[in-house]
Amino acid sequence: MAIPMKLEKAKLVKVEGGGGGLLGDVMSMGASLGASVAGIGGMLPVVWTESEMNFRFNPTQLSLNKEANYQGTNTRSSEEGGQEQYSNTGTRTLSFSVLLDEWEAPAGSDVGSMVDTLQKWCNPEADSDPPSPPTAMFVWGKFRFTGQLKSVNATFNLFRRDGSPARAEVQVSMRERPEQVRGQNPTSGGPGGRRSRRMVEGDTLPSIAYRELGDPNLWRVLAEMNGIDDPTAIGPGTQLLIPSRGDAKAASR
Repeated sequence: MAIPMKLEKAKLVKVEGGGGGLLGDVMSMGASLGASVAGIGGMLPVVWTESEMNFRFNPTQLSLNKEANYQGTNTRSSEEGGQEQYSNTGTRTLSFSVLLDEWEAPAGSDVGSMVDTLQKWCNPEADSDPPSPPTAMFVWGKFRFTGQLKSVNATFNLFRRDGSPARAEVQVSMRERPEQVRGQNPTSGGPGGRRSRRMVEGDTLPSIAYRELGDPNLWRVLAEMNGIDDPTAIGPGTQLLIPSRGDAKAASR
């Protein structure tokens, strides 16, 4: 008998900062993953906070773009234009469209507030220097994309009697920021920062847990945090969220 394939749900998660601390984010991510195991996910409970946004409905498509830039001077004597030379490679961008629908949700649910929360992620964080929007990771099953939101455009197309929007089609564009995000100094006594790491050839979850967290047995925390069911099915290029050592040990108890 075939085992039903798990229904993965797309989400956006802040890589740095966020309310409730990293441990709370790990537990809520695990709960939201468990809620979407099978069946129709349209009316499943939604986790939608200042640091994590789970979508009821997955995007219908993802658009991943990257360009090489060239510079040159055209001359009138050349019918084919002047010679152009490679300048640089642009940053990758991700675009997707997602449906927000609270029509059948309890009274008072409003997609307008959900859009407001999403658009706030385009604003620079108060403590950023230089001013910069928060870094976020788009997660959908094994697909990961780390970057910053460039634009959030919403079209509201269903309203309740009081005028509150109950449904919206939202177009989101992100600019990649693959470099690792710094965490809080572990000796400062402050809450640990969330980091990002891309797997390379030879990496395994236990080896990453040993190097990053000091204990290979904490690979299960990495798997739960990143929604990984089969550690042997991931490989080079997979991007992982890495907790602080303290939060990882607390989550493993």
